[in-house]
Amino acid sequence: MPPTPKRIRIKVDITNAQAVDFINKLALSETSDEGSEFRASFVSNPAAMLSFYGIDASPELFPATIELPTSQAMQTLQGTAAGAPVTVAGTAGSLFPIFCMIFPHIALKDS
Repeated sequence: MPPTPKRIRIKVDITNAQAVDFINKLALSETSDEGSEFRASFVSNPAAMLSFYGIDASPELFPATIELPTSQAMQTLQGTAAGAPVTVAGTAGSLFPIFCMIFPHIALKDS
């Protein structure tokens, strides 16, 4: 497990559209082309993907292996049924708690 950093820096500067897109793409099925491509890009370069969505984090937060939450977990988090269309409404500020719940799964788990 990587050493605990002395200072953790996370900067969030995200628009509503970016937040909705981020959540919707994580909720896509892992077996769909778009879902699997998004997840592969995220796992191979999490810092760049988070930065694209307006989230910049200290590089030492990213372990060698990234594990994303399943699409089913994301759909449950959104309160949708598996396979149902995903709709997220709200402002970036109102979606921030979702990012707080997701971030540990994508950046702080090491195997």
